[in-house]
Amino acid sequence: MALAGCVRANAHGEFDEVGLSLASSELPPGLYPPVTPSDLEAVRERGKFLYGMERALNLAYEDAMFRAGDPQAVAVLPLVQVDPGGESGEVVFVRWPTPPGGGAPKLTAENAERWLLASIRLNPDSVIDVELLSGGIEKGSHDARRITSLVTAAEALQDKAPDALFHLLDVYEVVPSGKASANKPVAHVYALSADEAGPDLEVVVDEVRKRGTPEVLSIETTHEAGQGSSDPIVVTSNRPSALSVTRAMLRGPSAGSVGVLTGDTQQWVVDARTGEISRASDQGSEKAPAP
Repeated sequence: MALAGCVRANAHGEFDEVGLSLASSELPPGLYPPVTPSDLEAVRERGKFLYGMERALNLAYEDAMFRAGDPQAVAVLPLVQVDPGGESGEVVFVRWPTPPGGGAPKLTAENAERWLLASIRLNPDSVIDVELLSGGIEKGSHDARRITSLVTAAEALQDKAPDALFHLLDVYEVVPSGKASANKPVAHVYALSADEAGPDLEVVVDEVRKRGTPEVLSIETTHEAGQGSSDPIVVTSNRPSALSVTRAMLRGPSAGSVGVLTGDTQQWVVDARTGEISRASDQGSEKAPAP
């Protein structure tokens, strides 16, 4: 599993040890409802957030890691967080050091250590501070939970697309646990191909418990190999996905309106500047409102 330099991660915030039984519709910080494909505004917002994560992480890789130099590790995993307004964030890189006798350590939260922190400003984009870190990952922490979820997703992706490398963006969602009136957090991991010729996938990983490896609840291909960078973007579902919005916005504002062809052969348009989604055939009938 090639994690170093190609795995990217994201979380919307922190949350305490869970085992949720929520009486109201208001979710704890860092937990979000799943995105319904027909809710174009929710799809747009999720896609824009992933786009912000990608920008922040690119800055951290190109500037902060360049300054820090060789991590002296067999694997490096970045954990990215951006504020809700999308104006600032940070990237914490954790690493698995090379064992003294050589070989490869098991990629678990227990074996990882904090290595580098990059503080990010967006709009305009820049790295404002870089700090070397030390120490292990606190047992039971949100960072430990994220590392476990991401490694689990990466192993599933290796089986699904063994020749591909991905940037992993993780978002925590609340779903029913199967028990009466109880909910649980799951990691929705968006796997953005590191190579434009590769596929884009989505992996949902069950909640992380104190013991055992969490189950992969689903793994689906959003864009087949090369279709996320094609013109138009081709998505396997019947609506543009959050990753379709991300892919369109990554082309830059000058791309204007980016076409999206869905699995039911419908034509859609994503505005590369705002992420706004509309039908190509009827710009007003099913449209996410402009910000």
